[in-house]
Amino acid sequence: MRFDPSSLTSETLLGRLRQGPDDQAAWDRFVERYGPMIYGWCRQWRLQEADAEDVTQEVLLCLARKLLAGS
Repeated sequence: MRFDPSSLTSETLLGRLRQGPDDQAAWDRFVERYGPMIYGWCRQWRLQEADAEDVTQEVLLCLARKLLAGS
């Protein structure tokens, strides 16, 4: 398996979200970056497409709440 640098957590992006919870561009980037990764894991775990989408949405929502709670 090859190393994929895009799989690393972006500390800069997380910092932007904590400092500016109303930064829509940062949230868009967050979802764009991590949504497909979470969805891909769900599909690898053999979740159906609709279930994978639901889980992805729930995970992203949970992460957003945690980030906002820490700001």
